[in-house]
Amino acid sequence: MLCKMCKLKHVLIIQFAVLLGGFLWAGQVDAASSEIKGALGFNLGEDVSELKLGTAGVIRCKVPFRNFTSCRLYVTVDKKIFGIKSVAAYETAEEAVAEFNVVLDLLQKKYNSQFVDVTSQSRAGVTAYRFQTGDDRYILIQQEKQSVIITYLDRALRTQNQKTIREQGPDKNNNLNTP
Repeated sequence: MLCKMCKLKHVLIIQFAVLLGGFLWAGQVDAASSEIKGALGFNLGEDVSELKLGTAGVIRCKVPFRNFTSCRLYVTVDKKIFGIKSVAAYETAEEAVAEFNVVLDLLQKKYNSQFVDVTSQSRAGVTAYRFQTGDDRYILIQQEKQSVIITYLDRALRTQNQKTIREQGPDKNNNLNTP
């Protein structure tokens, strides 16, 4: 019988291997690339006019991964994705912390970059790291209580969308909320 810590280490090793394989299989980023393209089967800037989005833009991931099975798409007025957010829930905060560390490590290796600790800019009780390319795109990974949250955002598309909304007026806005 394995001790509790041994089981946890074993589970974490398996989780990391599955996570790494899933992200590589998803093909969202070339190995050791710093270009942010998208996540969970969706690309930033992708036209989603043919998709039937659920309430508030929630949809099943094209490439679900472990507990990241659904995501919220933030879409411009002309139906292009400017944000992707997915929340994975765990039974305990310890499981969430372990998963957060695995995902953060994987993303740092995948993007060949260290993510910046932005915990001090977050709400109390939230651990957060961010990776940004230029001024336009970033990834934010957060751990809060029993959840891990990943957000991909294209600022240029979001800014253009906000400008379009202001020009059209709020009555013509069929856009989803901005992250």
